[in-house]
Amino acid sequence: TVLDLCGHLPVGSKSEQQLLEYISAVTSRVKALQVGKSLIIPAGWCNPSDAGDFALLFVVERTSLEHFMFAVVNTGPEGLGYHPIRANVSETANMTYRLALVFEEVAETKLTDSSFWFMTGRMQVWPSEAHTAKRFYEVLLPHLNNRTLSASIAINSADDGHSASVPDGPASGHDRPAS
Repeated sequence: TVLDLCGHLPVGSKSEQQLLEYISAVTSRVKALQVGKSLIIPAGWCNPSDAGDFALLFVVERTSLEHFMFAVVNTGPEGLGYHPIRANVSETANMTYRLALVFEEVAETKLTDSSFWFMTGRMQVWPSEAHTAKRFYEVLLPHLNNRTLSASIAINSADDGHSASVPDGPASGHDRPAS
């Protein structure tokens, strides 16, 4: 369960052993997922600057024996600028952001291997100025489905999924670069 994984999550601990235990817990749960079942995994990054710590959720669903759907759920403000956005002029004057950025066709080997989990876990265990939304979205996530981030965003933009109005928008300096 999510609460069980939260108990293993060694945020800011700088503990290699705790990170290894967390990675083991995550990869074993991902491997055990049956087709059609999903898992929610706490995530984020620690940055000792004014930006501070930031929490996300990963949703992993096994879609076949060989593939998963991987979603990053972000309620902002850090990194939300990387999620699809649209103007919602009929209901409010606010922009509407897709809170879940979905990566389809993620190979089982990408999520059952410890490499991805080490890189994302490292961002939580060892606070660093380098741990930012840009690193997470532009460097780590594109490896999951071997597509550019802009290609995954385009797929999400075309899908009529869940969005939410975010009055203040993404934090300054963390907006998705214009394509």
